[in-house]
Amino acid sequence: MENNQSELVSQPAPEVVMGAPVLKNKKLVISIIILFFVAALGFAFAFYSGTFVTLPTLLKTSMEKAKTTTSATYDVTFNADFSEIKDVTNQLSGLSFVGGNTSQMAFSFRGSYDLADRNNVKHSSTLSLGLGSLSLESEFKLINKIFYVKLTKYPLMAKMFLPTLSTYENKWFSLPYEATKAVSGELTADQKDKITKLSENAHLIKALAKLSPETVSGEPSYHFSFDLDRGGIVAYINSLKDYAATLSKNNPDLSEVNTKTITESMDKIKDFKGEIWIGRNDQLVHKITVSFAVQPDATKDEKVKVNMVAIFSDYNKPLEITAPAGSTPFSDIMPALMSPVKVKEMK
Repeated sequence: MENNQSELVSQPAPEVVMGAPVLKNKKLVISIIILFFVAALGFAFAFYSGTFVTLPTLLKTSMEKAKTTTSATYDVTFNADFSEIKDVTNQLSGLSFVGGNTSQMAFSFRGSYDLADRNNVKHSSTLSLGLGSLSLESEFKLINKIFYVKLTKYPLMAKMFLPTLSTYENKWFSLPYEATKAVSGELTADQKDKITKLSENAHLIKALAKLSPETVSGEPSYHFSFDLDRGGIVAYINSLKDYAATLSKNNPDLSEVNTKTITESMDKIKDFKGEIWIGRNDQLVHKITVSFAVQPDATKDEKVKVNMVAIFSDYNKPLEITAPAGSTPFSDIMPALMSPVKVKEMK
């Protein structure tokens, strides 16, 4: 017995034996904390870069949010280079009154809109068009259901066909908005809703890659590259054609639109590249860039090269859009515009 008691007394204390498991538990807790911290960082980066976001989902959300925006500013520029189209460049170079680079055409559309008061929609924009030395620029406004237009720049050669044009330069003219709607053909609310739904369900583009996020107009934005969804575009146009046929059953132009003609038109578009930036916080489109070429004749290696950049900003911010100080009713100048043009004979 004495020997057994001495052996028991000489054994290590239980606390010493339990020291290893306690140390292992501490390491496990620390490892879990580190893994959680790394996972949180990874999730934050994935959220910022759009790893869990898809372009189709973003576009659908963006379209819904765009309906509720009360204001915005836009800047759209469009350039076309048709220097490869020999027939066009030869014809333009032969026109003595067209100087400069006649193989480049530039178009821009800049402005802003205010929809805060749906009974008084406000819109202000500037449109400019340039081809060589020829340039055209005009301003437009829509305020209190009155449409205003002002011609600020026009080609000098226009005076040959409309000698009185100089008297209208830099002057505002007005036209009731109801009259402009009558000319364009107004759709009912149900018809607009139907077309909107067809557009929302359309597949017009497809994402190629998620690119590094960027800040556009002060808004951190997801960034995608995309291509045309040619099959989706054909289906969308056919759906619009079928619906338009129900509104105008006797329109002969609609019968000429079919899948074959649409596909042939799409086949003329070459080298398409597109990028889009959608706000991470507001989920609205802030920038779109597109470049492509159009090959009018498949038998000729000639293409029109097109580039477009559209930037949108100031969503839901207060904008000041005011009516011109004075304007002349468009009906007052109609007789002069409709009168026969007399061009002097060249000797």
